Amino acid sequence: MGFDWVAALVGFPAQAARIRCWQDDHMAAPPILRAIPEVGQQWDDPSEDLLFILLQDIEAGEGTYLIVERTTDHGGETYAQALRRDDGTYVVEHREGDADHHYGTTVANMRAAHQLLTAWAFQLPSWSDQATWSQVRLGPAI
Repeated sequence: MGFDWVAALVGFPAQAARIRCWQDDHMAAPPILRAIPEVGQQWDDPSEDLLFILLQDIEAGEGTYLIVERTTDHGGETYAQALRRDDGTYVVEHREGDADHHYGTTVANMRAAHQLLTAWAFQLPSWSDQATWSQVRLGPAI
């Protein structure tokens, strides 16, 4: 654990108050993205490189899917996901809030899946133009 500057300034309330205000202003913001692999830990605000590593883990046989969700959607219905098939292709889907805005595509390999997940996650311009998307229609829950 690091040195506690606020505790060290007990006799100096003005300085302690300024440090507390600085800490409040500079504390980490809540995560915007969360990566959820089938196997392993969840990661807040994953980088492009971390998404690549998580997909490499799937290629190595550690699970079959990766979900990247926007934590700003408290309903949990805004996400993109990639599922590796046995033939090495990936099904990539993205959903923007409800079932009417759920789309999917199939790509040839992990790198293509990474490109789409990254473009979606970081809201790159024209990211959805990188593939041909079809609406995903899910059957009734059993």
